[in-house]
Amino acid sequence: MHPCLLAFAGPVEDLKVPCIRKGKFHPQILPYRRRAFPELLEAILALYTAGLTLEPSPDFWEDLQRVLLTPEPLPPHPTRGGGGPSLA
Repeated sequence: MHPCLLAFAGPVEDLKVPCIRKGKFHPQILPYRRRAFPELLEAILALYTAGLTLEPSPDFWEDLQRVLLTPEPLPPHPTRGGGGPSLA
């Protein structure tokens, strides 16, 4: 049985996961054993609703990296304060 990835448009069946010799493949985008990535969908929707489909601001990319690459709760943003970035 092949893994199934849960995408916004529905499940992606028969997903072939590459393997390496003497080990297993570990994806860089999704954490191990995770099949859905709702944070990416939220980021894409935030880009679209903010009208940033062509040229997002540098602040948006900084906030996006902070949200997607930080597993623990975020510290306050250095210039905006608060409890983390707002993508909307």
